[in-house]
Amino acid sequence: PDAAALHGTSTFDPVLCEIAYRWFCPTGGVVLDPFAGGGTTGSACMLAGRGFFLGRPGFFGPPERRDLTL
Repeated sequence: PDAAALHGTSTFDPVLCEIAYRWFCPTGGVVLDPFAGGGTTGSACMLAGRGFFLGRPGFFGPPERRDLTL
């Protein structure tokens, strides 16, 4: 079985992410990934020297339905 079927997430190619972050996020910038699943964004940001904020399922949505624990 593939990873998406097992975990309900799909992962980005880390090299593609790093290239995109270097091109489109300024040095010292921060990348927001509201649906962080596999952590690829965080890893690629560290390699690219960018900051990052990783959300998680349940954090975004109507206030009465948000899971605000981190």
